[in-house]
This record gives sequence, C-alpha cells and structure tokens, in this order.
Amino acid sequence: MTTENQSNATIQWKGTDVCMDVHCSCGTHSHLDAESAYYVRCPNCRAVYKVGDLVSLTKVNDDEMVSAEEFGIIDAELSIPTIRLVVMTQEDIDSLPEV
Repeated sequence: MTTENQSNATIQWKGTDVCMDVHCSCGTHSHLDAESAYYVRCPNCRAVYKVGDLVSLTKVNDDEMVSAEEFGIIDAELSIPTIRLVVMTQEDIDSLPEV
C-alpha cells in the first residue's frame, strides 16, 4: 500500500485497550474489546490477521467541525516526535508471516 501524498498516521501499539469492529474476507463481521490486539482471529473461518499500525486520516468538513471540537482536537505539532528504527536481517525478513 502506498501512502505517498495520502494523509495517514501510524499507531504505536503499547498493549492498550482497543474496541474494534472486524470485517473478515470470508464475510463475517465481528467485534472485540481487548488489550494488546496485535493479532485477531475470525470466529467463523478461523483466519488470523495481524493488526496493522497504519490509520487513514480523513479531512473534516465544516459540518463535522462541531463534533470534532466537542471531542477535542489534538494539535499534532505539539506531539513529541519519535523515530522508529527497525534493523532486520534477511533471515528476519524471510521469516515474517504473509499478510
């Protein structure tokens, strides 16, 4: 998936609570409330999915701004910048599960 010229964010999963609606390719729709949801399994076909860290960002229009302001808007420029460096050998890369 290319993210160039697209608004997006990445999540750093740190074992936090998550509420997630899951839509499997088999057609099953399910829900989970969990902590540390790094992988999820479909209750129907039992397929296992890795939970990604890329989240799309949709620009808010004028009608949605009231709701955004009620929930609270976080200024990204005030966030602490982080750099994530992952060093992998070819063996590490070859052992990654298919997604």
